[in-house]
Amino acid sequence: MALEKKNVLGLKIKIPKVSSILALSNQLTTNGKNNFRMNYGLILDFLHVKIDGVALTTLAQFYDPPLRCFTFRDFQLAPTLEEFEKIVGLYLKDRRPYLGLEENLTLEAIAEALHLDNKEVKSRLETKGKTKGFSRKFLEDKAQDLLAIKNWKAFNAILALLVYGIVLFPNIDDFVDFPAIGVFLTKNPVPTLLADLYYSLHIRHGKKRGGVVSCCAPLLQIWLKSHLPKKGPFVEKQSELDWPQRMVALTEKEISWYTREYDDVEVILSCGEFPNVPLLGTRGSINYNPVLALRQLGYPMEDKPDESLLKGFILEEGVEDPALLRKIRRAWGQIHRRKAGRKNCIAKPLYTQWVKERVKEIKLPFVMITSVRPPSPEPITTITIEEADELKAKIAELQDQNEELQSKHLQAIRENVRLKIDLKDKEKSLQESTKRFDESEAKRRKIGEGLDRKLALEAQKKWRLKYEKQVQKVQDLDKWCKERLQPESIQSQEFENLYFQERTKCEHLKANIEAYEERCVQLQSSVEMYEEYFAQHNVAQLRDALEVTRTKLAQREAVLDIVWRDAIAWRNGFKKLATLSNLVIDELPEKLRDADAVMPCYNIPKEVVDFMEYCKDILKQYKEEIKNTKRRVSA
Repeated sequence: MALEKKNVLGLKIKIPKVSSILALSNQLTTNGKNNFRMNYGLILDFLHVKIDGVALTTLAQFYDPPLRCFTFRDFQLAPTLEEFEKIVGLYLKDRRPYLGLEENLTLEAIAEALHLDNKEVKSRLETKGKTKGFSRKFLEDKAQDLLAIKNWKAFNAILALLVYGIVLFPNIDDFVDFPAIGVFLTKNPVPTLLADLYYSLHIRHGKKRGGVVSCCAPLLQIWLKSHLPKKGPFVEKQSELDWPQRMVALTEKEISWYTREYDDVEVILSCGEFPNVPLLGTRGSINYNPVLALRQLGYPMEDKPDESLLKGFILEEGVEDPALLRKIRRAWGQIHRRKAGRKNCIAKPLYTQWVKERVKEIKLPFVMITSVRPPSPEPITTITIEEADELKAKIAELQDQNEELQSKHLQAIRENVRLKIDLKDKEKSLQESTKRFDESEAKRRKIGEGLDRKLALEAQKKWRLKYEKQVQKVQDLDKWCKERLQPESIQSQEFENLYFQERTKCEHLKANIEAYEERCVQLQSSVEMYEEYFAQHNVAQLRDALEVTRTKLAQREAVLDIVWRDAIAWRNGFKKLATLSNLVIDELPEKLRDADAVMPCYNIPKEVVDFMEYCKDILKQYKEEIKNTKRRVSA
């Protein structure tokens, strides 16, 4: 039963004109192209890609804006960072992406990257629309000038910038704008390429009236071709069915899902606080959902994905949101990866059913004609992990052998060239010696005409010995040169290997420095954020502490007030006690004398006598204490 279809948008794919850039790239030698690939990846291969505009515009009709993917009958496809990284040929795990920081795009940085003079860069900058940049004509003319003087380093940089501005990040026709130059300086175009693709597709579908999808068309063509069936009815009936009918009839069993080259790849699942991956492009910012593309990287699709992982955002061109941009830049300093594990690229029924329900909801852009629908081929099978490991080991062994043979071949070529040069020098020396001998022989004949035969023979023998001695000298020199050439050749090869090793280390160090600089920026931002947070938090804590202190102070004041009243009461009591004590001390001696006077002289009870003595002792001690106290007070 045919499904209802949704509206088809009037979409077009921006296809770059690359003939003049291709002509420049063809001027590179094989070694020159290898050097270019080491620095800039496989971007020159994009110049040779035959772009099928109908196929790409048909693919664009299947774009599902809320999910950031292409939704078909019973499966979904979504371009990923890992796939684009393989296609571009750059392995950029530790290299920071383009983050839209155009304030860092100085003339000095551009001039250094292009190996040009600052004045020339400044004088050649043009303004088109709201951006600055270089005209295509200036860059191509400059490349021709550099080619004439064989300045390959600068030529490669100019050629790479042309590919970046015209092919990878097309915007204004025949113009390389500042955003493209900014990506070129980072040497990490992959996240930006993915961002521009999703952003352009999303904007065109969001406006519901289509337009030009501005992205890297060769890259999208290679990616699409990598997943389409390589045989079966899809290929056999391509002359009978147009692209819309061929694509709408595709099922998940026909798709080429996965290749073993992704076995050791760690998949980026999310960044920072985002549930997915935020992407910053040359014109805007958007997210993409790796969770919908795990099957393309070898992992099973188990069930309907968690909606929280599909939460999307888009920041359109010209819209200012500094907080979101800071959040995106911080997120790329906190990348969350899925470790490489065992692969099983299948889709389970729960996931497939969810996709089919999604298709019923959003509808497909084309109606499938049942009468011409190609039958589904047999499911594509994959080899076992063990067989793949054996093949990978064999491939690695053959690659090592190939590299060793190439190294020996280059060494033999260099040795051959050196020997040819030495042989020419020796032949020249031998010719000069022969010439001198012939001249001497002629002189000898002329002189010998006036000498007898014996003298002539002696002279001839003498010159023959000199000739043989000279020949032997040349042969010894040849042998000595050969003996010296062999260690020098080996040493030259060692120096060459050491050079490549040091250059690789420098590149790694430069990448690490860039990563550390980016990390410093992120840490600075985090420090500012935490300082602001702690400042606010500390103010609140100080206010709370102040309230607690005030409460405690009030409590202590109340306690002190009670203590003060008690102290006054004790002081008053002490005064009374002191008064009583003084009175007793003053009256007690007199009372003791009176008691002693009236006491009988005999039959006095012992207890009374003891009490009288006790009172006298106490009185004596009181008097001593009073004297001591007065003495201490006066001192």
